[in-house]
Amino acid sequence: DNLFYSCEKCNRLKPDSVNTEKEKEILNCCLVNVEEYIGLKYNPKNCTVEFKSIYLGASYFDKKIDNTIELLERIYNGKNSTSRSCDDLKDDIAQELEYFLKLLDKYSKTKLKRPAQQEIINNFSKERAYWTFKYWIIREDKKLKELFL
Repeated sequence: DNLFYSCEKCNRLKPDSVNTEKEKEILNCCLVNVEEYIGLKYNPKNCTVEFKSIYLGASYFDKKIDNTIELLERIYNGKNSTSRSCDDLKDDIAQELEYFLKLLDKYSKTKLKRPAQQEIINNFSKERAYWTFKYWIIREDKKLKELFL
């Protein structure tokens, strides 16, 4: 229960104590859609990732949600970590999201919607880097949400 797929950068930033004790458990991304419990957004102005619990019910997930947010804060923002690897990670996120936002802009401006839409679909799969960030960009825009979710 404590083995999760992660990229090399995230794995280096993750403490070894994750999921080793009941009070340190995080959401199991293999069993639940973390996006249903935690919202995230890349803030390019101050180069941070913002997280919030979006789960509205009280449940045994509450502590796992808090622990997951704490872990994400460590990985993406360097909170409670001495490593500066999160800076490289944020640079990668910024680059990937810049490209994705260009695709969305191209779609909004072109008359040839189908090819532009296909480019977005190709870039918006769970296998692609930083999919969750793209998911939240789409989810928070009513028109894009109708098209791509």
